[in-house]
Amino acid sequence: MDIRSVADSFYVCCNKNVWKISRNEVHKRPTKMGLSINCARWLCNSCDFEWGTVVKYSNTYLPSLKAKSFLLERIDLSEEHSEPLRIDTWTSIRKEYFNIDPTTMMQALCDVSKEDREKWDQQRCWSTGD
Repeated sequence: MDIRSVADSFYVCCNKNVWKISRNEVHKRPTKMGLSINCARWLCNSCDFEWGTVVKYSNTYLPSLKAKSFLLERIDLSEEHSEPLRIDTWTSIRKEYFNIDPTTMMQALCDVSKEDREKWDQQRCWSTGD
């Protein structure tokens, strides 16, 4: 999975095929978070595990990953072979596990189905202060 940061505030999966192996559940009350809007829960198509959220940013829908949805393991500690850990924040992941480059190719993420795009575009957005 190729992970990139967007505006140094959220982290997205940069694989245009990700929409084919996942599904989403539209939020009843999408929320605006700064310059982005959380539109839907983003789920594994096979097991319904929540990977993150679908975020609208700069008129593009992006698959945003939740840090705590993944287990991380340090493979560079082969002698100690650490146990997989669930980390709560991307800041901690970046400090302890790996660097995450910024997104540079937004168009590759625009392969959202027409049906999903229309569904998300019809939502009324709510501010986080409402």
